[in-house]
Amino acid sequence: MTKWLRMLVAGMMTALMFCGCDERNQIQKTNGIGTVKAEFKVREGNSNMVASNVKMNIGTREFTIHLEDTEAARELAKRLPLSLEMTELNGNEKYANLSSPLPTSVEKVGIIETGDVMLWGDDCLVVFYKSFSTSYSYIRIGHITEVDGLAKAVGKGNVTIDFKVADE
Repeated sequence: MTKWLRMLVAGMMTALMFCGCDERNQIQKTNGIGTVKAEFKVREGNSNMVASNVKMNIGTREFTIHLEDTEAARELAKRLPLSLEMTELNGNEKYANLSSPLPTSVEKVGIIETGDVMLWGDDCLVVFYKSFSTSYSYIRIGHITEVDGLAKAVGKGNVTIDFKVADE
């Protein structure tokens, strides 16, 4: 057992030294004994690193957005903090135009889930507070991790929403 443990640690250290790290890396290594899977998070030493979570404040309510691994999400996180006056649309979303465009890689999402945060076009940030089907294309930014009370917090009209990097 001790020999296997030493091999495991040595293999993981080697993989960590030679990997191109992003904020969520996974190593999966198969040897004669079995498969080892490790997940780690890099926090320092890489200037390309950005937050994986964002705080969204609406009045006294705070929500956490887990960011997607997209170029648009990384660029948006670099621009934080932001305070946006978001406009009501269709009884299911709030949107605001950003001051400058974000990188785009659109996809037809099919279903919008309550708590999805997406980019429409290259500069329109949208927070969805109700689920529905859609034929529109969006760029995924993130998803609110706990949506209880979201619809009540955003209300029926326009609302100011503050976004900031979450303390990890």
